[in-house]
Amino acid sequence: MRSSAYQGGGFVLLEFDPSTDLKTALDDTRSKVDDARGDIPQGADEPTVHEVNVSEFPVLVVTLSGHVPERVLTRAARELRDRMEEIPGVLEASLQGARDDLVEVVIDPMKLSSYGLRLDQMIQSIGASNSLVAAGALEGDEGKFAVKVPSLIETVEDVANLPIVAGPNAVVRAQDLATIRSTYKDAETITRINGAPAIAIEVKKRTGANIVDTINGAKALADQFAAELPEGMTVTYTQDKSVFVNQLLNDLQNHVLIAVILVFIIILYSLSGRSSMLIGLAIPSSFLMGILALAMMGYTINMIVLFSLILAVGMLVDDAIIVTEFAERRMSEGMPREQAFELAAKRMAGPVIAATMTRIAAFSPLLFWPGIVGDFMKYMPITLIVTLAASMLYALVFTPTLGAMFAKAHVEPEGSHRDGWYMAIVKQAVRFPVTVLVLTVGLLAGVFYSYSQYGAGVEFFPSVEPDYGLLYVHARGNLSLAEMDAATSEAESRLLGWPGIDLSIPASARRRAEGRTSPRMSSASSSTSSSTGASVSPRTPSSMTCALRWLAFPASTLRCACPMRAHQPASLFRFACRLPIPRTSMTMRVTWPQRSPRCPV
Repeated sequence: MRSSAYQGGGFVLLEFDPSTDLKTALDDTRSKVDDARGDIPQGADEPTVHEVNVSEFPVLVVTLSGHVPERVLTRAARELRDRMEEIPGVLEASLQGARDDLVEVVIDPMKLSSYGLRLDQMIQSIGASNSLVAAGALEGDEGKFAVKVPSLIETVEDVANLPIVAGPNAVVRAQDLATIRSTYKDAETITRINGAPAIAIEVKKRTGANIVDTINGAKALADQFAAELPEGMTVTYTQDKSVFVNQLLNDLQNHVLIAVILVFIIILYSLSGRSSMLIGLAIPSSFLMGILALAMMGYTINMIVLFSLILAVGMLVDDAIIVTEFAERRMSEGMPREQAFELAAKRMAGPVIAATMTRIAAFSPLLFWPGIVGDFMKYMPITLIVTLAASMLYALVFTPTLGAMFAKAHVEPEGSHRDGWYMAIVKQAVRFPVTVLVLTVGLLAGVFYSYSQYGAGVEFFPSVEPDYGLLYVHARGNLSLAEMDAATSEAESRLLGWPGIDLSIPASARRRAEGRTSPRMSSASSSTSSSTGASVSPRTPSSMTCALRWLAFPASTLRCACPMRAHQPASLFRFACRLPIPRTSMTMRVTWPQRSPRCPV
């Protein structure tokens, strides 16, 4: 449980064990919050309890930017948002950096006094006019219909023409007492892309929707919409989650092709070309049957599943090698191929099943891995079990069937002794079994001892080159939005054009108004691969937070990686540095880890 407070509000963040019933936990939390209502100060808003669903985080951020009027940029962003919400896989598209429309009424006290009116009379008249009046019902032969008189304010002209008082000869309207104009609410967020104003649209996908199809549909719609934009406006994409998925898929395909090629090379060395083809087909066949089994079980293809498929590549050919090698030996002795593969299926069924079940038993305990890591890693044993079972099915059913159709005996040339060195070692090992046993036990113990003394230790998440860096800057004083914007602009100006930062795709910068940040977004800004941006988010009345992101920088050119905060897991790749900045000076200095050049801020 963690809590945080800021001027005008606060929040408490609760994290539950994965085995907890979330619905029951949510009800219990609401019950406890209700019990604590009596301790809340008077005048405070009613506390609310919300469930944070990680699956509803944005999968794509579409950013509109350009040096155009704010009204034009806002209207285009809202129209694109409405179109994106019509995509079947999109759950919600929310705007970030857009201000709400507002009708500003500037009352003239002199005019109000000349008509003998008070301020509260005008406010009550406007409030009473903005309503939907029920006028009864009409009943006919075919039904009863409710009648309502709409009196809602929809345009600026509606506000200007509202009657305040009415006499026998004239009506005093709002435009007679005040200056009425259309404007926006006070800025709570300032968004820029490389110095240009911008508005971000966060796209969230529905639960169960295909992330790649959803993002591709959103991109296609945005590309079509970009052709309708006025000159000077551009559309860019950030936080594209499909890039990582497509990269993993491409890596999987490359690994499969490489594995099949290596299998053919190795098997060709000892078996015939046709046997190598039989064995090589075990990999794609087992993959397809395993993925089919996962789909029938209701599992989708995620990162752990793809990793598990790559891990299983080297084990999928073992069963087919056993069956094929036995049948080929029998064919070389003169047995027909149909009888040879039939005998191989019968005689090798026991060894194949035993070998497969041994590997399955080795991964089965991972199914009972507890905690968050267990829920995260459970896909690995499930994927390995179904693919290994598929390889066993291929070896005992499909390999004999295909081998009986086109297999051919492989005849060893006379005088060939490919395994001479191997048999020489085996003969010596058989002559001195005690010595071999002692050496094996000693080697096993020596490995454990050597690693305990000279090993690098155990690390759950190894250190890798981060995709981006996140910099926090704190300043003393209760700064205004303009002051925070000025501080962040100085940092942006120093980062723009810095060697090693790719600015081909812009990122967004956000400054949040005081006391309005939510727990999830208090220190987050819309980011993108290969970009730089900035964000300001006040957390307390006496501090300011400035976040700067830079991505896709070569390790040899720039490595801006601050020490990670203790409460953040390494898998998030979020880095933070707290920098005290005097109110009178906006000079920002960062000390980076060793082997890293000084950062531009």
